[in-house]
Amino acid sequence: MDPRQKEFDAALRKLTPVFQRQLAAKDVRHDLYGRDQLTWNEYERIGVARTDGEAADELMKALRRRDSRVLDILVECLAEQQEANADLIHKIRNFFPEKPRPTPPPTNDPEPVTTYDDWPAPVATTPTSHPPIPPPPEEGTDVGRKDAYKMSSKPRGMALIINNRNFTCGMKERVGTNKDAENLFSLFNWLGLATMRKDNLTGKAITKEFEDLSRRDHSAYDCVVIALLTHGISGRLYSTDGDLVPIEELTKCFDGVNCPSLIGKPKVFIVQACRGGKFDYGVDSESTDGGDTAADDNEQVKELMEKQVTQTLEQLSR
Repeated sequence: MDPRQKEFDAALRKLTPVFQRQLAAKDVRHDLYGRDQLTWNEYERIGVARTDGEAADELMKALRRRDSRVLDILVECLAEQQEANADLIHKIRNFFPEKPRPTPPPTNDPEPVTTYDDWPAPVATTPTSHPPIPPPPEEGTDVGRKDAYKMSSKPRGMALIINNRNFTCGMKERVGTNKDAENLFSLFNWLGLATMRKDNLTGKAITKEFEDLSRRDHSAYDCVVIALLTHGISGRLYSTDGDLVPIEELTKCFDGVNCPSLIGKPKVFIVQACRGGKFDYGVDSESTDGGDTAADDNEQVKELMEKQVTQTLEQLSR
């Protein structure tokens, strides 16, 4: 047996209790799946696990089916949020040290210099996080069309659902929102998106979820989709503790400055929330599927509105 593989097997046995306590398997599965380290069935089994411990167990089963490189890839995924996962990465490397990389042989060949006619070439001091150039289009797909976005990555992108039902600030419960969140979760998964769902978040937690997602490297993905289900007023959303979070501040997390790996890619925001206290009474339609019944309903609404207007005018004239 390869000594590295033997070391890998021993490390997995020691890391099992560590992963059960510390690893957010349902979150890291998205990156592992995007790097072709999980099958779709393994990805789904981790996602439907009832507890974090069961999710970690399912992930460990999947890791045992891979070779030793999967732990290095797992560390790369965790390193995207270095500060939050520093202790976990240290424990993984304690049991499974990084394989030494060979030093490239020295060369006397001068580095190629790119010259420009009108101005000197800029010197890149740090690697860019811009998305790689997409591969050439495949026959029978929309890839490469000027009027269509590339949607061939696996998963297609990250999706986040924030679902606020219960509020601690005195606002009424949003009955039925859990069903909406479940339907969105199933739809996003069906569309090939790596989907996360967060319930009943405070203002600080909502902002943190947006910032954390925007700091991820989306170079391997083709889009991002975020759905917010909560109470709201014009341009702002309520958190469960009563904070009003401006929508513009949330979407700004994904602009070209704060999230360069999504430049040129669709960023979809779905907001299910009120925008004020006024009612929209709708308009009459020339034809309806309801026939005479729908027409009668429209007449009743019109009569009611006329009655309310008349009463208001009478009160003002007194």
